[in-house]
Amino acid sequence: MNTCQPDAAQWQSVEAVFHNEYQIVRSLGKGGQSKIYCARRRSNGKYFVIRHVSPGSIADAGETLRILQHMNHPQIPRTHDVRYREDEVYMVQDYFPGESLRKILHNNRRMYTRVPWRMGAEWMLSVCGPLEFLHGRKPPVLHCDVKPRNLVLRSMDHQICLMDFDIAREMTTPQEVIRAMTPAYASPEQKQLLPLDQRTDIYSLGATIHQLTTGCLPGERLLHWPLPPKFQRLLDKCTALNPEKRFQTVKELEQALQNILLK
Repeated sequence: MNTCQPDAAQWQSVEAVFHNEYQIVRSLGKGGQSKIYCARRRSNGKYFVIRHVSPGSIADAGETLRILQHMNHPQIPRTHDVRYREDEVYMVQDYFPGESLRKILHNNRRMYTRVPWRMGAEWMLSVCGPLEFLHGRKPPVLHCDVKPRNLVLRSMDHQICLMDFDIAREMTTPQEVIRAMTPAYASPEQKQLLPLDQRTDIYSLGATIHQLTTGCLPGERLLHWPLPPKFQRLLDKCTALNPEKRFQTVKELEQALQNILLK
């Protein structure tokens, strides 16, 4: 009984920020710099996500809010409300019911199986939509943290939604600020804090789908599930160490995926 009290007190503290307009239903874990909750709006019963940005990250939160304020894409969560309390930020965003690809990856590992390659290719194609939208902004926006945890297979239409923009940046932003990356999925240039462009998101997407469909990350010296050569070549091109050897745009990747899936 006592183990629940800290969570309950924390939830009540978050609810108080919104004057009890929302009731927190459960924790959804952590993002790059956030604690994430599923909450129900008391007035109409609709579900939302509340992101509690960690104290000390308010400058990054301001950048995230500025980037997200004009976002309008069905696979990217909109931000509906923002509240501040001292050095903390609380955001109310769309809730997309479904499973993260991280959970699917975990379940597959436990059962020693993997996502069929064609399904992986279809998921990859689904992510191209929101990424192309971001990269087409003026200036272009880079997600910088594409990975299984931040991709949700939405239950109502089986589209992949792109989540957690905590470290998203406009391409004109000095890249040394992007340190809260996930090394397993980050491109070589991101790890080296070099200037980034849309090819870094292409790398991270390729690494994610490679892991889901083969059971290992690119370059890992492990036995893994084989892929059809045409799809393996596509993933290898996405995850080339030299960005000049990758797909140069998401549109180019999208066309290559469509050609593979049509055959």
